[in-house]
Order: sequence, then C-alpha cells, then structure tokens
Amino acid sequence: MNNVDNCVGIYGIFNLIIGKIYIGSSNNLPRRKHEHFYRLKNNRLGNHPLQNAYNKYGKESFKFYIIEYCNKNELVEKEQYYLELFKTYRRDCGYNCRHIAEVNSGYKFSEITRKRMSEGHLSKVPNLSDKQKEERRERMLGNKFMLGYKHSEETRKKISDTNKGKRHSEESKKKMAQAQKGKKCSERTKKKLSDKLSLRWKDEEFTPIKEKLSEEMKLRWKDEEFRKKTTKAMQSFNNNPDYKNNMSILVKKRYKDDNYRNNISNKIKIRNSTTEHKNIISNKLRKFNDEVVSKIRNLSKDYYNYELAKMFNCSADTIYKIKKGIGLCYKKEAC
Repeated sequence: MNNVDNCVGIYGIFNLIIGKIYIGSSNNLPRRKHEHFYRLKNNRLGNHPLQNAYNKYGKESFKFYIIEYCNKNELVEKEQYYLELFKTYRRDCGYNCRHIAEVNSGYKFSEITRKRMSEGHLSKVPNLSDKQKEERRERMLGNKFMLGYKHSEETRKKISDTNKGKRHSEESKKKMAQAQKGKKCSERTKKKLSDKLSLRWKDEEFTPIKEKLSEEMKLRWKDEEFRKKTTKAMQSFNNNPDYKNNMSILVKKRYKDDNYRNNISNKIKIRNSTTEHKNIISNKLRKFNDEVVSKIRNLSKDYYNYELAKMFNCSADTIYKIKKGIGLCYKKEAC
C-alpha cells in the first residue's frame, strides 16, 4: 500500500464475513483509520450498526481500504458517488446511517442535540471509587510518554496566536478558584515549581517580560484604590498566624545555610556603604526639620530632657541624640 500520511481521499471499512461496507471520507486517512478502530475497540463509535457488527464478528473480520485519493474540494462529491454505487445506507448492504454525504466541519448542532450529546458522553464516564482512582493514579506515575518532547517553533507560534486575546469569564474564574480551594502541592512539586521559576527568572530571554511586568505594576500602583486594596490584603495576610509560623520556619531553615547568610551579609554591607542609602536612612529617621532641631538645642540650656520631650511630643532619647549630635540625622551643630 502506498504511503498515505496526511492523504485525502475516500475509504471503506469492509466486513470480510458478510460483505457489508462502510464508506467515509477524510483529509487525513491514517488518523481516521486510527480513530475508527480505537473507538470500535473501546465500544465508543457513534455508528451503532458498525459498532454492533464489530462486537459480533471481532476485529479480524474488518479491514480498512483506501478506495480513491482526491482533493479536499472533491471529498463530498466522491463520497456521495460511492454511497450510491455500493448503496451502503441500506442495512442489507452497508453500515452508513446517512443517505447523503456531508462534512461536519463548521456545522453547528442545535442546543437540544448538544445537550443530548453531552448527556451521552457523561453517561460513559466511569463513576470510580476512591480506591479505583488511586489505582489509576498509581498506574500513571512514571508515565514518560511526552517527556523531553518539544514543540517546533511553528507549532508554538500557532498555539500562541490561537490563545492570544482569550479571557476567562468571571463565572469561569470563580469555578476555577473554587476547584483549587483546599488543594495543596506536595513538597516535591513546590520545589520543582520554585526551581523552574528561578531559572526562568534568570534567563536573559525573560528580561523584556520582567520589564513589562515592572512597568505595569508601577502604573497600577499609581491608582490609590489599588494601593488601598493591596495594602489591606497584605495586612490581613501578614496577620495570619499560620503564615507567620511558616515564614519563621522557612527563615530559620535558610539561615542555617552558611552561603545564604554570607550572601545576605555582603549585600547589606554593599548597600549600607553607599551615600544614597545613608541619605535615605537619614531622611527616614529625622523626626524634626533643622529649624526645630536648632530650637531644641537652644532650649536644652534651660530645660531637662524629659521636659523637652513633653514639649515636642517625642522621647527623651531623641532629645538626647539631638543635643549630642548622635546618629545620621542630628550630626549638624552638636552642642
């Protein structure tokens, strides 16, 4: 038989015992052959006469033959010709359910038909017990069918173009969120996800995406309502005892690693040594402007520290630092 990969044409499925035939057409004959016999084997073919015959006579009694190759635009015409020739729509001659050849591509079923099809498919889904589900899951562990497979650039581009602009409806988002509630990833899965994201984040190809995310976040942060919502959400999140406990365990675990501690220490030293950082800290710590600081220093000759603290609504320690010029904030004009 000739190589028929991705071939277009008319085919027949012959019953070698009683001579009946099913006529069909396809723009991918090898795939259609696989689909037919896969469904027949699993008792899932929609053509009941052909499925019943297969169940009765067995796989060895049926053969798939290519009757004629043709162009895509000739499929319906050629299929109709062979339907009339073999009269396969008659139950004594064949297994076709339709008298007229039609192509289902682009055809829209009515709501009633779609509902019936949905109910029919749901009835075929097995209602498995927890034990059966666990057994099926165990069988699937270690499945390496797609391991290492990479889509070509052309395929990746097609997938990307197809999904661009698609947005889930609010209802779908709620359903997905509800389905994910209570689910927890295993430690192994968490580590895999973390390692993968870390590598991707360091990848130079990911730099434009990082910049884009950064710009989008800056724009969103300018919205006062968004800032309030985010701040409120983070506060409630940080006040969660479970979160605090988990973070405490994680930090303690990390600090046991010498490399991690040294790395953090070096980063802090480098940051603290810069003039820019010193200025930022100075501005953050400064409680009073230069005019108030000067006033406090003049009054310090006549008042005690605790009295000045009450007058300027601050601590006595702050008054002491201002007088002595201690700290980055109060080094000017120390007494």
